Amino acid sequence: MLELRGPQKNSLANRVRQAVNALIEEGKECSTTNISNKVGTMSRVEYKRVLNALCDLTKSGELRRVTRGVYALRDRQTPPEKRVVMWRLLRMRHAVTADDLVELAEVSRDYACQWLRTLEKHGVVRLTRGKYRLIKDTVAMPVFDDNAKKLRELRAKKKQAALAALTMANEAIVRARNAVNNI
Repeated sequence: MLELRGPQKNSLANRVRQAVNALIEEGKECSTTNISNKVGTMSRVEYKRVLNALCDLTKSGELRRVTRGVYALRDRQTPPEKRVVMWRLLRMRHAVTADDLVELAEVSRDYACQWLRTLEKHGVVRLTRGKYRLIKDTVAMPVFDDNAKKLRELRAKKKQAALAALTMANEAIVRARNAVNNI
């Protein structure tokens, strides 16, 4: 679904978005004719403006052109996880430093070092001369849930502390209200 944008909710571009969404829900083809009929164009000039709006939506990446005069929603691809990018780099080079991962995978130095230490602890890489060398090449990235378990426990402790602080604050507010009511 295309979302309405901008301060002008009734702009031509937003009306075209609404028309495309309606045609998709109805299961009809998103041709220029169907879209312009949904928008309610009455003249050739208005039809040309709809075509320009479709061109703009295509250039912005919201729509893609299937064939001449037929449009579809752009398939949104999510970028790969940073761990997956680091794993691909390690498999490609067989020896990397933390700085290589920081530069090429665009991750923080702490995260890269922690990930490499985890791989080293599980026997996937070995640290030699400042580089981590791949010694056990599995095609699929190894999954270690040690850190995930620690993070879940840490979040649970933080949640308990926050709830305790909220309870104390609530009790203080109740005491303050009682004090005000007793005046």
